[in-house]
Amino acid sequence: MLACDSSERFICIAARVACLLLTLGSTARAQSDMGGQQNGSNIPAGAKEKFESGVSSARGEYLESVMGEAKKYIEVLDREARRATKNGNLDEALSLKAEIQRVRALDLSNDLAALWGTWETRWNGASGSTRYSFRPTGAVVRTLNPSEGALKQNGADVLLEFDSNGVIRVNLSGGRLFLEFWRDRENYSSRYPDQVGIGMKVVE
Repeated sequence: MLACDSSERFICIAARVACLLLTLGSTARAQSDMGGQQNGSNIPAGAKEKFESGVSSARGEYLESVMGEAKKYIEVLDREARRATKNGNLDEALSLKAEIQRVRALDLSNDLAALWGTWETRWNGASGSTRYSFRPTGAVVRTLNPSEGALKQNGADVLLEFDSNGVIRVNLSGGRLFLEFWRDRENYSSRYPDQVGIGMKVVE
């Protein structure tokens, strides 16, 4: 279990939930690998829907909790910044105000639940399009060279990995899906991506 101080509690909550959801996703994929082909038709009626509904509900509670912790953290920082200003400690006050701006800039509302569904994506330098289906378990299925990948949290970044050495960074903005692909994951974040894809959500 992660240890948290009060100033980073809301970040730790996000990390804990991300770890839990990734564990659920790994478990679901392992069960599928072991017996999905033979036993897929034996899944109890409504069990899958209940599971996905529960995960979505948990994500909603997580987001509400994270936003609440961020608000409390900002209130503490603002109070301390006022105290520092009153006492003439301008450097301390500026540092605290910078932290307030950093927290406010975090896109805490960009919850992963907005990804769920299918996205029609076009990559630069490639003809046609590829569909990516994001599931509440964290699994992602693509139509090109049909395969299943998994979402992983890496700090503030959401990464998508398939069975290759490459890695895709996932972003949402203005209702669109933005994907950045590196052929070598060791180059991730240190170089420009090899390809960029833009996706639109498919109405199902």
